[in-house]
Amino acid sequence: MKTAYSVVRRLAAHGRLRPWLDCTVVEMFQAETDALRQIGRMPRVYTSRFAAREDSAELGEFFGSPARVAERLDRGDVCAVVLARQRICAAAWLRLGPTVVEEDWNDVRCRYRIPAGTAWGYDGLGTKPGAWGSLMACLPGYLAQLGAERMVASIHYNNHLSINSHLSTGFRSIGWIGCVRFLGLTFRVYHPASGGLSRLPGQLGPVEVLKR
Repeated sequence: MKTAYSVVRRLAAHGRLRPWLDCTVVEMFQAETDALRQIGRMPRVYTSRFAAREDSAELGEFFGSPARVAERLDRGDVCAVVLARQRICAAAWLRLGPTVVEEDWNDVRCRYRIPAGTAWGYDGLGTKPGAWGSLMACLPGYLAQLGAERMVASIHYNNHLSINSHLSTGFRSIGWIGCVRFLGLTFRVYHPASGGLSRLPGQLGPVEVLKR
């Protein structure tokens, strides 16, 4: 199925259908905090911590949008970072529920209601070999500091590198959401890991998937 999805994505992005057709699928993953793979020892070249307000300028450069970083910090999201020689080389954002998440709206035209005790992880990025793995291995400690019992995250269906990274850390798939836009019409469906295909709104694990 993922091969077929990749073909459709290429056709929608580069073919003659591009102005009228868009198809996006995101897969939702969940991990219990105490089930995530624990770090043995941080490589000597790296250190890791939560970003502070003083890091906002560097975070803005790292993510390519100072305004977006400022918005996230203002609403209380936290960013876990890995540093090499005091420069950020990996980072991921966390937001603790209860909250409503809109980061995937442009892709799948839905929002997520995240319950209390669950952290939403998003917009992760690593730029040096081993930095992203170090950050993922630090997640259990960071989630515990936030009081989160579990973490959920969505990943584009054909982003195999990120999916494999999450699976190796202890995440499991809880289903996927698909959105097709054709000639101005929008069709949205979801598919729990144990269940059939249904139209939104719906539930994937602890996450309530909302149409609006």
